[in-house]
Amino acid sequence: MILSLDIGTGSGTKVAVFDEEGGLLGQGLFELDHYSESIEGYSENLMIYLKDLLRLKDIELTALGISAPGIFDKEGRTMVMNNIPIFNGEYLPSRFSKLFKCRTVIGNDADLGALAIYKNFYKQELFYWVYGGGWGGAWLADDGIVVLTLMTYSTN
Repeated sequence: MILSLDIGTGSGTKVAVFDEEGGLLGQGLFELDHYSESIEGYSENLMIYLKDLLRLKDIELTALGISAPGIFDKEGRTMVMNNIPIFNGEYLPSRFSKLFKCRTVIGNDADLGALAIYKNFYKQELFYWVYGGGWGGAWLADDGIVVLTLMTYSTN
């Protein structure tokens, strides 16, 4: 199984689970009020949610992709995530790789949204804007390289 998480600040984390061929096995929303005050609490509550969503005793994943509203260094450490400060300074790929025992990657939500639009629809320079629980954007050059990520800020 392949897990996709879109960590949000408005309503929660959007979750989608796929089989190896890309078929959708389940999807849902891990609501904001289950996030907890710590990264450990978030992780534990997320695992409980996933087991319930998929009606499984154990979760066996081959890969996990995370989209989140923040700035990450090359190792995946959260440099800053204004709206969810429990993630600041955390190496989310490392943490979730240990939790789920699978390869894990992370990217800024606006960057990943822009790359999806570029790959599937417009192979040209584009500016992509995200507005939800926060706002941010990404600018892609005409070769699909992220030129600029705009920080996500709170709308509260």
